[in-house]
Amino acid sequence: MNLLESIKTTWTKIRHAAKASEPVSPTYSYRIFWVKQALGWSVEERERIRSEVEGIINLDHFEPNDYLRRYRLEAFGGNEHAGASLLVLRDVLTNIEQIEESGGAV
Repeated sequence: MNLLESIKTTWTKIRHAAKASEPVSPTYSYRIFWVKQALGWSVEERERIRSEVEGIINLDHFEPNDYLRRYRLEAFGGNEHAGASLLVLRDVLTNIEQIEESGGAV
């Protein structure tokens, strides 16, 4: 192996190590959590929760942060959630509504 190949190999290893150590977005975990929850809710519950989520997201001081739980969702037990979690919840509720309106076809 010549010097150039050695440098390329080393650089590739460094790049892969850096990618592996980057923080992972919690969006996937939020989506799994909210899908599990929302599938157990009635249409009325989903609409009530969607209304509250939209109200929170539309606040002037809303921040879509990944981890800081700043927003209380009264319609879901009064627990506090991160802004990113609420954005995912809104998407999940929209997706479920779209699936139901299409007769189950995605």
